[in-house]
Amino acid sequence: MNNIARLVQVMVISLMIAGTSMAADVAKIGIFDFETFLRNSKAGQQAKEQVAAEARQLESQLEVKKEEIEKLRESLMREAMVLSDEARGQRERDLQIKAMDLRNMEQRFTRSFNQQQNEIMSRIQGQVRELIQDIGEKENYLLILENIGVVYAPDRVDITERLIQKHDEKYGKSGS
Repeated sequence: MNNIARLVQVMVISLMIAGTSMAADVAKIGIFDFETFLRNSKAGQQAKEQVAAEARQLESQLEVKKEEIEKLRESLMREAMVLSDEARGQRERDLQIKAMDLRNMEQRFTRSFNQQQNEIMSRIQGQVRELIQDIGEKENYLLILENIGVVYAPDRVDITERLIQKHDEKYGKSGS
């Protein structure tokens, strides 16, 4: 009977020790909000400005091309009655070619813009991943998650502001 009592005591103590160590591991969980990071970090603000500048540049090039086409269209409409069939047909074909060039240019710009945006986001995500790894290891986190899909988490586990501070310190003004 004593052996059974001792066995039960050992098992209870073992479970308590195991439970304590598991509780210590579970206690260190962090989350971060990447959208907040992008909105508030220097890198995010610079990326936003860079993307906006690129969009403005591409849009201005497209506007020049659109104005050129519109002028040709207006000219053709004004002169259509006095042009020969052959000359009018040629100008209509030229107009169609320029309109097709504009569509191709828009598609090329959209692809280029998206590619550049993806490269910037990939660079920032890589930096954030590296910093989270560093924070996780140095501060003994068991798990750090992005807040996507998290239904509830108290503010005390949110490391977004610390992440922004560390990123701004490490990558400074350049964001790279």
